[in-house]
Amino acid sequence: MIIFTRILVATAILVLYGWSVAIYGNTIANGYIILSSAAIAAAALWFPARKIWPRVLSTPKPAVCFIAHMVAATSITLFAILGSNYYCADPDTAHSVNAVVESRYSKERQRTRRIHRRVYYTGQTYRVYYMLLRFDNGRTKGRQISLRRYNSIRKGQVIKMPVSRGLLGMPVISTK
Repeated sequence: MIIFTRILVATAILVLYGWSVAIYGNTIANGYIILSSAAIAAAALWFPARKIWPRVLSTPKPAVCFIAHMVAATSITLFAILGSNYYCADPDTAHSVNAVVESRYSKERQRTRRIHRRVYYTGQTYRVYYMLLRFDNGRTKGRQISLRRYNSIRKGQVIKMPVSRGLLGMPVISTK
């Protein structure tokens, strides 16, 4: 049962970190401030949760338990901060913000195909297109775009991006 709990906790941590990174892609805010506030909140949660970790990890070492707690609690608080800001954004505050195209670029990727167990074939290459936007407040965000839009935009062009105010006051790029 303890192995199942460890696997469940590790999977939840990875899912929450991945989801937080995906949400941060649509949030126009300083990542260091968000991450440090999540780490401070996780450190504050250490005292109420310090007796749980020796049972989960089967080790009485407080340093190992503290590190595991910080990793797990930071993922939870980071998702709580970014998720509440993004998913509870006020649609009434939606407006367009001018963003300047700093650059446009493409990355080359390869398609893979599974032949049979443990054997994958790398197939043809394809391109994924991006643009780097600079907003009025100085923040930059990279956005994936289609080939048609990639061909139509130019460096220095001003693009209107739909932005709304999140629950915690951080601007969120509306994807609707």
